[in-house]
Amino acid sequence: MKKTIIFLLLCACSMIAKADPPTKYYIVSASNGVGYVVIQTTNIGITTSQTTSPGVTESWTNTAPGGYYTNPSGQFSYGAYWSDPTLFTPVTIQVLSGYTATVYNANSGSQSVRIGLAFTKPNGTETFFYGPSVTVGYGQTATASVPAGAYTYTAALPIASGEIYPTPMRIFLTYGD
Repeated sequence: MKKTIIFLLLCACSMIAKADPPTKYYIVSASNGVGYVVIQTTNIGITTSQTTSPGVTESWTNTAPGGYYTNPSGQFSYGAYWSDPTLFTPVTIQVLSGYTATVYNANSGSQSVRIGLAFTKPNGTETFFYGPSVTVGYGQTATASVPAGAYTYTAALPIASGEIYPTPMRIFLTYGD
């Protein structure tokens, strides 16, 4: 009997503690080129999770239409969260594995390139994740893997100069190794 009452109390507390849908948004920016090689298209999955109260973690995934990239550079996608992150209400932004980008070499000899993710920390420094290098020949396309990566914020998300919304993450093309 005691176990049943405790279980019912836990269920009731969990239902009461559930957060409303997220009301704050952030931008994922993108830069698409390195030399004459550009990202033509890519699609990534972005999941945001946040502890909203003790024992309750909410999650939000950008499913559609966001996350699909076509030139030019700029705002690529967006994510959502519930409140400004703190030590007690951290926000984790995660790019899921299994996504690819089509890269195109418009006007140069073969180039080795790769896709990168950069998470900007509140202090302005960045944490990087890189996919494997691919070689794309002149006038050709190639498929580049988008790296999976995540970062947990325990302070306000950084806002880039000239932006209204936080810009904690960017996707970019860089030279391969």
